[in-house]
Amino acid sequence: YIPGGSKEQIESLAELQRRTTSPENAAKLREAVDRFDGVDLLADLKLPTLVLHARDDGVHPLDQGRKLAGHIENSTFIMLESRNHAILEGEPAWASLFEEMTRFVSNK
Repeated sequence: YIPGGSKEQIESLAELQRRTTSPENAAKLREAVDRFDGVDLLADLKLPTLVLHARDDGVHPLDQGRKLAGHIENSTFIMLESRNHAILEGEPAWASLFEEMTRFVSNK
């Protein structure tokens, strides 16, 4: 989730995951997410949608973000330069993340 994170950030995320679910439930959740496909519902979205995706996200490949945006009629796709699934404060993509969200909200 955060390969570009510091040792402390990675340990903090691991601790959060340990505290919030059992290993069995985590595996079930991951399996459910991997099997979930709502692509047939995306055409029904009729509002402006911002899709942000990290270029080298190890959890969900970039093509999945592009596919998601491609199925939403009024979407804007923004690729962030990061390896992290969760963008971390202090990495270059952090500023881009907030710039793009601010631009999107300001234009709608």
